[in-house]
Amino acid sequence: MFLADSRTFDSLRELWGLCSGSKKPVLVWVGSGASSWLGYERWGDLAERFHRVFLRLDSGYKKIEAERELNTHDYPAVFQRCHDSNPQRYFSLLAETFGPRQIKPVYERFLAALRHAEGVSIVTTNVDETLERSLSAFELVQRSDLARMLALLAAKTPFIGKLHGTISSVQSTVFTTQDYAAIAADECYLEVLRSVLTASSVVFIGYSLRDQYLFDLLARTSHVLSLFGDGPHFLVSAEDRLALPDSVNLIRYRTDLHTDHRSAILAVELLRRPAVEADSLSYDRSNALPLQSGHFLSDFYPAGTWTTGNGFLLKRPDGQQAEMLLGPDWSREELPTTASTAAHDLAVGLICFDRVFLPLDCMGRVHQFLGSELFWDLISADAIRFVQWEGFDGLMFLVPNSGFGQLATGQVASMSTMKMITKQLAAVPGREADAADRFALLERQTRRIDLSGGLNFADVCNGLFVSPATRSILGLSEGTPAGQLPRWAAGPAMRLVQIARVGATCQMLGLSSMKIMAGAAKVAQVAFSAVAGGSLANDAATYALTGQFGVIPEGDFANPDVWRAVLEFRDANAGSRLRAYVHKYLQANQGAEIVAAINASLRQALPPNLLTDARQAMCALLLASNTTIGVTPGVWSDADLLWDGPRVWRLRARAPFDAYLREQKLGHYDLCPCGSYEKIKYCCQAALAQ
Repeated sequence: MFLADSRTFDSLRELWGLCSGSKKPVLVWVGSGASSWLGYERWGDLAERFHRVFLRLDSGYKKIEAERELNTHDYPAVFQRCHDSNPQRYFSLLAETFGPRQIKPVYERFLAALRHAEGVSIVTTNVDETLERSLSAFELVQRSDLARMLALLAAKTPFIGKLHGTISSVQSTVFTTQDYAAIAADECYLEVLRSVLTASSVVFIGYSLRDQYLFDLLARTSHVLSLFGDGPHFLVSAEDRLALPDSVNLIRYRTDLHTDHRSAILAVELLRRPAVEADSLSYDRSNALPLQSGHFLSDFYPAGTWTTGNGFLLKRPDGQQAEMLLGPDWSREELPTTASTAAHDLAVGLICFDRVFLPLDCMGRVHQFLGSELFWDLISADAIRFVQWEGFDGLMFLVPNSGFGQLATGQVASMSTMKMITKQLAAVPGREADAADRFALLERQTRRIDLSGGLNFADVCNGLFVSPATRSILGLSEGTPAGQLPRWAAGPAMRLVQIARVGATCQMLGLSSMKIMAGAAKVAQVAFSAVAGGSLANDAATYALTGQFGVIPEGDFANPDVWRAVLEFRDANAGSRLRAYVHKYLQANQGAEIVAAINASLRQALPPNLLTDARQAMCALLLASNTTIGVTPGVWSDADLLWDGPRVWRLRARAPFDAYLREQKLGHYDLCPCGSYEKIKYCCQAALAQ
C-alpha cells in the first residue's frame, strides 16, 4: 500500500484516472522490478551472480575491479568486465537467465491491470519476452525500429517498445557500460525518446530511474518546457527520491507487508479508475449551509429484532443475472450489548441541539417507538427532520455468487418523498384529511440530498477503499485490486459508505454533530477526512437527565412523561443555554481531528454551573410528573466502544469468508476469490487474521 505522506497523496490525486483525464497518451515504463515478479533476478542480484560465475570459471576476469564496482552499485561496469573476459559465456549466460518463465499470480495481476488500462502503451527496459507474449493486442516495437512509437502514439495504437533489446536477439540487449555509452551517443534513439517523453505522461514502475541518460533527458526536457509544463510523469518507488526532475511526481509505497514490491501494481490499477474517486468526500463547501445546531443519527434501531442486510438478483441489459447486497448487515456478535441506545441517542439530540436529523427510511421506526402523539408533537415543533438521499448503495456482483463485486449506487426515480412517507405511515380510517396535512408537513421537513453532484456516489466512495488504513480496518487484502470488494466484506464496506454519506450530509447541511454506529471511530477518521466538527454530546445530555455521566438504558424512556419533560426542557432557559453553548463549543472546534472529536468529553468543555442549571431544570420537570431516571453502573458508552469495532468486524467477516471457501471447495493454496491472483493463505486469509 502507499505511504500516507503529502507528496504521495498529491501525486496519487494527479495519477488517479489518468487514462481518461489526460490530454496526453499514457505510457507505463516497466523496469526489472516487474520481471522479478516472474522470478527473474533484479539487477544487483544478477550482477553478483555473473560476478561469481566468472570469478570461478575465467582466470582473466578482473576480480578486484569488479568487486569495487559491485560495492558502488556500478552494475553496467560489472557486466562489462564479464563481457570483456569471455563474450561467448556472457551472452550464453544472459540467454539462459532470461528464458521463458511460468507466469505467477502477482504478475498476472500486473498483466490484468495493463489490459484494463484503456489506451495505455508500454515501454520496457526488460529483455525477457513475457510482456509481448502475454499482451498480444499490443503492437511490438523493437529497439531497431523505435521511431515507429511516434506514429503509433499519434494513431492511438497500443504498443510495447523494447528500449533495451530482447533476449531472442541477445546482442541487442543493454547491460554493459559500452551498451549504455552507445545509447547515450545515439542521437536518433535519444530524439525518439525525447519526443515520446514530451508527448506522453509516463508512469515508471519497477524502475529506479537511475539510468543517467534517461535522467538527463528528463531533466533537460523539464527545463526546456518549464514555461508550459512537462509530463506529468510518475515514479512509483519504495525509496524516497529527493533529486528528481520537476516533471516527475513521486508515489511511495510500503514494503513491510510484501517485500516483492507488488504494492506498485495498485498505481497501474488506479490509471483506469474514475478520477472522482480521488476526491472522496471533498465536496464544494460553497454550497454548504452555515454551521447550525443539528445532530445527525446515522441509524435508529429500538429494542427488537431488525433485518439490516439484504440481497437480491437483478437482470442486466444483456439478459444475464447480477446480484446486489445491501445494508450494514449487523450481527449480534458485532454489537457490544443487545441493549438498544436508540432512545438515548434521540434524547441526546433533543437536549443538546436545536434539531435532530435522521435518514428518511428510519421514520417508521421513530414513529413506532415514540407513538403517534409524541412523534407529531416533535415534528410540529420542528425538533426532528429527515433526509432523503438520491439513491441507495450496494455491492454489485456482475456474476451471482462471485467472490468480488463493485460498489454501486442505485437510483429509484419513481420514489418521491411522499411515496417513501406513505410506505412507512398509514392514515387512520376516517382521518385521511388530517393525515394528509401531517404528511405534507413531514414532506416539507424532509431534505432531499444529492451527494453525487451528477456523478455516482459509489465512485466518490471507491477512493476510500484504496487507503491502507481503511483496508487494514476492514480486513481487505493489499492484493485485492482497486475497485473490487470481496463478498465477505460487504457489510463493513456498506458501513463505511453509510458513514461517508452521513459525514458528507452533515457537511452539506452544516450540522455540527453526528452519532455514528458502534465501533466506527477509526473508519470515521478516514470517511470524515473533509468534514468539519463531529462530536458526540452524550455526556451533557446524560448529566442533564440523571446527574451522572453514561448511557441511559432504553427502559428508562418507556414513560412518555420523560419525553414530555425533554420537550419542555427545550423551551426552558436552561435548555436554550445548554444548546447554545454546545453549538458554540462545536463551532470553535471545527476542523478538529475526527477521532478526538468523536471521543471528546463535553463534561470537560462545558462550565459546571451550566450543567448544574440544566440538571436542576430537568429535575423539576421530571419531579412534576413523578418520574425519575437512574443510570445502571457498567452500561457501555460509545466512547468505550468506538475503538474495538474494526477487530470485531474482521472477526465477523471470517465466517462468510470460510463459508464461501467451503462452498467453492477452495483450499489455502488456491487463488483467492477476491480477484488478486494471489494464494488465499497470503491474501484475504492473512488480512482477516490481523
